[in-house]
Amino acid sequence: MGGLFAKVLSFLPSWAVPNYRVLINGLDAAGKTTIVYYLKLGQKVVTIPTIGFNVETIQVNRMLSFTMWDVGGGEKLRPLFRHYTEGTRAFIYVVDGSDVERLPIAIQELYQDILSHDTHNLPLLIFLNKYDLPGIASCEYVAEAANLLNEKQRRWRVQASIATTGAGLQQGLEWLSRQVLESKSPSDLFHDFSRSDSLPFVSSSSLGLESSHSSSGPSSSAASPGSPIGQETLSTDSKEVEPAVDVAPNG
Repeated sequence: MGGLFAKVLSFLPSWAVPNYRVLINGLDAAGKTTIVYYLKLGQKVVTIPTIGFNVETIQVNRMLSFTMWDVGGGEKLRPLFRHYTEGTRAFIYVVDGSDVERLPIAIQELYQDILSHDTHNLPLLIFLNKYDLPGIASCEYVAEAANLLNEKQRRWRVQASIATTGAGLQQGLEWLSRQVLESKSPSDLFHDFSRSDSLPFVSSSSLGLESSHSSSGPSSSAASPGSPIGQETLSTDSKEVEPAVDVAPNG
């Protein structure tokens, strides 16, 4: 049913495609606003710290558009995130993978803002941003540290990205659009393992995980941020990177 629905939408004119609300969150300076405006304008723009929120509508493809609510990541603003969740169809969380010192805080905020709430039916896209910088955490590390490997129901993806060049952004957004459009037929969701973009990802489907319980909080036993988890490397124009992770809910 979901596939048929997507095919019908592909024939609609741009003004008639469905629009869905997406919340984008993360710590300050993670690159949230840079990502939003690169997706909107197709180029890097100079940004300033977000006070409150930015709202932009982005045409993902011929089948849908997203209205993105970019919520400021400052310490005083983060507690307000939960007030913006009504009517939301998906979450994007941005992690600065080069900020190893604040990575545990980013994971904790991810759990408090999204994973600990009753939103398991909403897909979650995590952009592991600044992937071109040295000492970057791996996609697998973030997935393990956030205890996503034990998520029973949620569809999630950790996607490496470089917001200043746009690398990885469209790849992640296309995945998110499929989850939103096809959410009514979960049995048909997790069949696309394409890596058309050069940056890696890890998600609920590509791991083929079977879980017996849902997330109970961030993991304290994850490997160090720079350690690979038995994955081959992919070559990109700028550096050697490790492949990513993608996971489907069980049942």
